[in-house]
This record gives sequence, C-alpha cells and structure tokens, in this order.
Amino acid sequence: MLEKSYTLFCLDDGQRTLQIVEQVAHSACPVLIVGEAGTGKRNIAEKIHAAGAAEGAPFQAIDCAEATQESLDSAARRGGSLYLRGVSQLKPALQQSILRLSGSSPIRSLAFSRNTLVDAARVGGMR
Repeated sequence: MLEKSYTLFCLDDGQRTLQIVEQVAHSACPVLIVGEAGTGKRNIAEKIHAAGAAEGAPFQAIDCAEATQESLDSAARRGGSLYLRGVSQLKPALQQSILRLSGSSPIRSLAFSRNTLVDAARVGGMR
C-alpha cells in the first residue's frame, strides 16, 4: 500500500520547484505534476527520475490516451520511472492497473495532467 503521494504544480518560481523535485526524488511515492502546456512537466519528471532513480533504470513515457494493458505490463517489467502523459485520459479499466503497479512493482509513477485528478473525477474522467 502506498503511504504517501505528491502533487507538484509547475510553478513560475524555478528555484522552489527544484527544491520540491529534490525532496520527492528520494522517495518512492507517486508524483502528479500539474501544469498548463509548455510549463515543463516532462522536464520536471525527468529531473525527478535522474535525481532519484537507481542507476540504469529506464525513464518510460506512456501516452495515457493510447495506453493498453500490455504497454503498462511491459513498462512494469522494465522498472524505472513511468511517466504517464495525460493521466486524466487513462481508460477506467486501466486506472486500477496503475494503482496495482504502483503498489507492487519496481516502477515509480510520474504522471502529469493539465487538471488535478479531483477535477477529472468531477467530470467522470477518473474513478
């Protein structure tokens, strides 16, 4: 079971963002990165991965709008950091898989969305 998770908003204050990145990088907790297009969400995810990943662990990006069970299972077998692009677009059937993988496999979930997951849940995108 996951003990904690982080939500990191892409801030204009780059120094503060880097401090938060450093804090979460050394934790195994999943991280949700929220921000508008062009705010550097993937860059932040890569920094978290680089600062905290085991040597040689891959940084894997999955587009959630096109994700399949097979792509999630394959990523879990490789380990490392799993960057979930557009996590609020993940199909409901795969949402449970992400929770299961986050708690039982050697992957680190780094997800991003333009909206918080609470907002996505309100409109039926996340369950």
